[in-house]
Amino acid sequence: MPDPAFDGVRGKTLDGLESGPDANVDDVDNLFEFEMPVFDRSSEMEFDFKDSLQAIISNNTERDMETDIVFRVICIGKDYDDYDKSFSVESKSLAAYSYLDMAVTPADFDLPPLENENDACQFIPIIHFTNGQGYKMQESKEAFFLKNTRDGLMIMNVFPFDRGDHAPEMKSSPEETARMLEEKGSRATVSVNICARWKVNYDDASLNTGDDYFTSNLNKQARGVYLQVYDGYGNYAYYGYVGVNGCTGNINVVAGRDYTVKFKSSATLSNSNKIYVKYYGSSGYTSAYYYRTVNWTTSGTKIVSSSLQDNVSNIAASTGWALYKHNGGMSGKSYTFRYRSTNDNKHSGGYVYLKSFGASRKYITAHEFGHAIMYKKHGGYVGSNYTHNGGGSSCITQGLKPNEHMLTSQEYQSCAMNEGWAHFYSAVTWNNDEETDCKFQYYKDCDHDNDSSTSSSRPLINCESGEWTEYKKWNINICDSPYGKWGNERDWLMTLWDWRTNPTSNVSFNTILNVLSGISGTWSSNEGDLYCRLYDSAESYGVEDELQEVATYNGTNVFYTYLPQCSGI
Repeated sequence: MPDPAFDGVRGKTLDGLESGPDANVDDVDNLFEFEMPVFDRSSEMEFDFKDSLQAIISNNTERDMETDIVFRVICIGKDYDDYDKSFSVESKSLAAYSYLDMAVTPADFDLPPLENENDACQFIPIIHFTNGQGYKMQESKEAFFLKNTRDGLMIMNVFPFDRGDHAPEMKSSPEETARMLEEKGSRATVSVNICARWKVNYDDASLNTGDDYFTSNLNKQARGVYLQVYDGYGNYAYYGYVGVNGCTGNINVVAGRDYTVKFKSSATLSNSNKIYVKYYGSSGYTSAYYYRTVNWTTSGTKIVSSSLQDNVSNIAASTGWALYKHNGGMSGKSYTFRYRSTNDNKHSGGYVYLKSFGASRKYITAHEFGHAIMYKKHGGYVGSNYTHNGGGSSCITQGLKPNEHMLTSQEYQSCAMNEGWAHFYSAVTWNNDEETDCKFQYYKDCDHDNDSSTSSSRPLINCESGEWTEYKKWNINICDSPYGKWGNERDWLMTLWDWRTNPTSNVSFNTILNVLSGISGTWSSNEGDLYCRLYDSAESYGVEDELQEVATYNGTNVFYTYLPQCSGI
């Protein structure tokens, strides 16, 4: 009976199962993945033994893994029988949420020569993952083939031979063989460039807002999305991560044939940064898939949108744009967004959690992404204290949970600056930060203009100059003193925006992130000298004067003047 692991059917996702007392199978839907992009475009292609094949092994867990990649090779031929050997290709440590990109060259294996027509070898990749506690992942296998044909040596994903031409492990049914032979050359192909789009619906997307990006709910580019394109016979025209423009590049499909375009809610952007968007289902957090049936008779660029709009597609579109626009100069980072209707909107434990209220608002999603960006850049949490709830009647967090914050609240400086940073990331995501004007659609009910009313709830904020000049320095002008340890998140939003965009400063986004993440010590370790430590970090990048200018203008350079750290300012 043939081993079902050697059936020659191409499969992309491996079902890794972690076991043992330290197992954690709820973190990801697929603990690891194996991809060979060389097969994206065709079911077979000419090949030379000296050619290399690209293979990518991805670790989707939050822990480091030891990997061992082995290829089992089974060959049949006129002059030899029972060739069955295994070759170790790579053994390497793979960090959490990272991947290994390697080259596999069959010439490096001790293979028979495949000199005669119909001589063939089957290659079965076997990947082992072992976590730090020594518990081993299940093996995972899929196959591809090398065959000597009338046209030369060919590499292929399926084995379309007649029953008598190959060993039992390589059988395909007579029906499959007849179908493939009938289809081969019987239809013309067309060259198409598939450009994927996410369907979206944001409550805060409007031309009336005055920001610059995602100003309507028209379909958005699915930047870097993982896409599969296949026909009803199991032939793949494409699978892999598309470009940052959401397009596959030119691929060949059979004219007039139905193809399925399958979206997965994950993406790879510039510098190999990845996004995983997952929803909560019966087995925990898992990726979402969207299917569209298409049929083309002409070549050209083809727009294909996801089959439906939901909160996952909202998150995928907005996060793809945010990371495309500002990745902080980082590479090889992975960001996981977990959607569930009962979640709080927050960044916690290295994940971004969103509920419907957050997923349907681009400013909330980008705000939480800002926390994730700082977390990755800093190498952990910066340390913020959210326990202050004072500053007078206009500056307390009325109606919110304990230890929460809002646009108008007085907070410890570490909290105000951290939340101001996340607002700033959201602002630079949805506004052109090569210009000075800025709009920010806030999302909590608050008395944002100090008129003793929340009638203008969830207000639209002018983060460039403030809508009310007399309330620009909210912490100093509205809240109770003393101010040394306290701050306000809107003041910090405006400080950072001015630092980025004012003609006299024009400090780059990456520099601002480097300065903030480079502050010495935990932010909350001494609230009174946090601005002084920020100033010292800015000085190391040569942008301290620009910081002092915008911080003075927006009232965020409060500090205890007797502290020695502040003596040089």
